[in-house]
Amino acid sequence: MTDRVMSCPVSSCTYEEWVLPNDEDGSFSELWNHVVRRHTGGDGTEASTLMALVEAEER
Repeated sequence: MTDRVMSCPVSSCTYEEWVLPNDEDGSFSELWNHVVRRHTGGDGTEASTLMALVEAEER
């Protein structure tokens, strides 16, 4: 079985969110919260632009 992760879309950040088997939306939400708090100063529009780059990847 492989693991799936979503990496922070900010290239200088190493944060990753593990994708839970039956809760990809929840994992995406956690990554969204990270991006908003750490990289956008609460700007939802900027977060949307960044999060559009996110894809789950298998390892």
